[in-house]
Parts: sequence; C-alpha cells; structure tokens
Amino acid sequence: MAKRINWRYSGGNPRCNDCVKKGNIIINPWYGLGTINLFPESDSLENFKSLYLRPMGVSAEYMVTDDIGVGIDFIYNRQGYSATDPNNIDGMGNLVTYNYDVKTERTRIHLRFNYHFTKDEKFDGYLGIGAGTNSRKNSYTSNDPYVTDVLDDTELLPFSMRVCLGGRYFFSENYGLVGENLTIDDLNEKQFFIGDELKIANVVIKITQPRIPCYKLSVKMNVKNFTQQFIDHGYLGIYAKVIKQGQIKKGDNLELIHRENDTMSIYEVSKLVFDKNSNVEQLKKAVEIKYLSEEIKERFINKLAKLGHYEVI
Repeated sequence: MAKRINWRYSGGNPRCNDCVKKGNIIINPWYGLGTINLFPESDSLENFKSLYLRPMGVSAEYMVTDDIGVGIDFIYNRQGYSATDPNNIDGMGNLVTYNYDVKTERTRIHLRFNYHFTKDEKFDGYLGIGAGTNSRKNSYTSNDPYVTDVLDDTELLPFSMRVCLGGRYFFSENYGLVGENLTIDDLNEKQFFIGDELKIANVVIKITQPRIPCYKLSVKMNVKNFTQQFIDHGYLGIYAKVIKQGQIKKGDNLELIHRENDTMSIYEVSKLVFDKNSNVEQLKKAVEIKYLSEEIKERFINKLAKLGHYEVI
C-alpha cells in the first residue's frame, strides 16, 4: 500500500484567498513609512536621543464581500528627543548644562473602509480610507530658563482622515484546514488499523487512534451542526505517534511496513467512540488492542462499566 503525501505544514496562517473573503474578520498589526521627523539630530546638542516613532497601529476588519471590508483602526505616532547642552553660563557666571526632554504623541481612532483590489494565494493588495478622532499630547521639560517650549501648541482639529495603500504577503503556500499535520491523498480510514507502522521517507509513525473532532470545526466552517455531520460521516482522520524522527516533504510516499494481528480499523474504532448503541463484544476487543491510546481505552472501559460488563477499579 502506497499513499502520496500532498502537503506538509505545522500550522500558521491560511492562504490569502482563505483569509480575505466574505464573512471573515482580519486582525492586522501594522507599521507605516509615515511622517517627517520634526526633530532631527542637532550638532549643538550632546547625548541626543531621538524619540521619533513612525505611525503604527492595529486594525480589525470585517469582510462584507470578498473585495470590501469595514472596520476600526487605532493609529499612534510620536515625535521628540532628549538631549543636553553643556558649557552654558548662567546669570551668576556659573558653568551649567541644560537638559531637554521633548515629546509629542498623536493618537487617532478611525472607522475604516478597505477595497481589496488584488488577491492571489500569496498577496493581498488593498486601498483604504478612514475617518475619526484626532488627539495630541505634548510634554516638555528643561532647566533652560531661556526656552519655555519648543512644541507647536496649535490646536488640532478633533477630526482626521487618512488614505492608505497597503498589502499583505503570505509566506507559506499550504496549511491544514482544521489543524492537520499531514494531508494524504486517497486516505481511507477503513484501510488503516490501530498499531499500523507507516514509513514516510526516513520517518516512521504508528497509528494510535482516530481524530476526535470538537466544536471548533463548526466555528471554522461557520456551519452550526458541522461537527456532528463530520462525526456521522465516519471518516475523521488519524492520530499517530512518531517512532523515528526525520524529514518529509510534499510528494513523499507513505508505505505500510507493519500491521498487528489483533486490531481494528480506524473507521471501526471511531464508530465505537460515537455509536450510542454500543457493541459490547467490539468494545471488549478494542480495550485489548495493544497500541490503542489510553484516552480511547478509558472511554470504552467507562462504556462497558455503565453496561455492567466491566469492573472499574
């Protein structure tokens, strides 16, 4: 028996086309190229430390259609510096050093509209426009008696607008839909058994149980009863432990190298897990399978105990 490994991945972001589509919410931290530095380094000051920070923020966007998103954008940027001016003479003829700490911070909260004009598996380009609040906080401290303030006290308009052009690049091509580590072509749970040892390139794994789906499947697929539909289908996937570590890649073949004698298929075990009309003999057989995971064995033992066919010590 040979199966082909289709994808290998270890979690992460989905492809661009999976993220940027109707009904999805996109949380996006960002850092802009932004504004001009109002306080460049001066030759007349020493120990100069710039506090300049380009616009940065985080946005939350809901995709109304596959191309149009609306949301909220938090924007922050900062200007300023700290420095010293030595070798000054005060009014008493004493040599003094003046210290300066200057900072102005701007915060905006915008309602945002984005148009996603190009999308493929790796890149999402968008044009955005936003409008909302605008606030500024200034701070200035110095022991220089001849300079009272170096900041612009011009009153800001409480309202601001912003137009932006941006993009997202998705570095990896393929990921599991609901957390899989391997996707295998033509996988049939009726053909794989508890205890099977499988070789993929130089890696060896041993099958221990079927996958047990949870409510997150319904959330992921946005279908209320999807988890139950998935269970009823009976083909849930496979859990396995690593016997020999190594490296695998897309296109590698999967080969059966060992099968136990007294065992059951993944399909049979998954049916026993969720079947309300429990088959006592099948449950007893499953409990005795050497390589079945302890988690599943415990489920079956509890089922047998409730039916009066097993004594839990």
